Amino acid sequence: MSPKLKEVIRPKTVARFERRRGLSMLELLIAAVVVAVLVGLTSVWILNGREKARRTQCEDRLRGLGTAVQSFVSAKKAFPPAANSNGYSFYVLLLPHIDMQEAFDKLDLNESCYDFRNEEIYFSELKAAKCPAAPVEQVLNLTAPGDPEIKELAPYGAHYVAVLGAKERKAPNALLAKQYEKEREKEKAKNPKAYASNEKRPPPPDKYAFIMYDEKTGGVATNGLMSLNSAVTPKDVKDGLSRTFLLGEASWETKGNRPWMAGSGWLGTWIYSGRNVVFPLNRWSRDDWGTGAHDASLGGRHFNGSNFCMGDGSVFFILTDTDPRVLQSLASRNGGEPDLLKYGTGEAKSE
Repeated sequence: MSPKLKEVIRPKTVARFERRRGLSMLELLIAAVVVAVLVGLTSVWILNGREKARRTQCEDRLRGLGTAVQSFVSAKKAFPPAANSNGYSFYVLLLPHIDMQEAFDKLDLNESCYDFRNEEIYFSELKAAKCPAAPVEQVLNLTAPGDPEIKELAPYGAHYVAVLGAKERKAPNALLAKQYEKEREKEKAKNPKAYASNEKRPPPPDKYAFIMYDEKTGGVATNGLMSLNSAVTPKDVKDGLSRTFLLGEASWETKGNRPWMAGSGWLGTWIYSGRNVVFPLNRWSRDDWGTGAHDASLGGRHFNGSNFCMGDGSVFFILTDTDPRVLQSLASRNGGEPDLLKYGTGEAKSE
């Protein structure tokens, strides 16, 4: 090739290569999309990892409380009451069984829970009662029953409560009961298959034993493992300890009851440390229908479900959309229902 020809070709070749050094708009868009997808997948993976870790920590704390209850049963031959008439919650009775004997010794259970001499323990945080997925601080009523309410954002609350038992499936407020039935019918119409399997199962009895005070307090169920001033023994649990709720999450609400130490008010008319099972999970809060705090829905802040501790200390993740009748059967200790736990965990759906 002649020198002259080389001089003609070379500039064009160099120019062509120089033009291809940059990226086209299409290539930039593809790269941006790939980066965005990778960032999105990474974020989802991190969030799922955090949720799984919080759920596992929650299970561990509930299991720890279940172990403490088993220790209490071994010593006293009966389950602790959810609360007693002096206002103390079951947490107080479990203090010696969760390595807090010193705090327990500072309390006089013969005096009122709200006595000024209990302030040091009353205004303290109990980590064993906290779910890692929920905010540490809750809006709490820090005053004794009957005194002017002082509600503050404080870390003294509890995310786990005793399951008092199952109560008839209606609210004290008749209007609310009708509203609940309408919502249930709408959900059933949207997904009839999901309800079909549960409809074939024999539901728990229409009415359960409970102490009825008035429409405001809602009544306290007495057919669970823990209730007001109760002393249920393992032999009293005809449905089986592994198929009966002991403790459940109640962290889904934005407002807490009172500090973890407070179990009841007005000589047991109101129960702060326990819940009846009346409605589905994560559904009805106390703000929806008044002061019947122990009829509010159980539920947590985990994705698609909440942790529950059973009478034998085992922990299960119960799905949020579980039929309330299944929840009721698991809440009662002697209802004689079939084993419906697999419907609450979702295992039955794969059959």
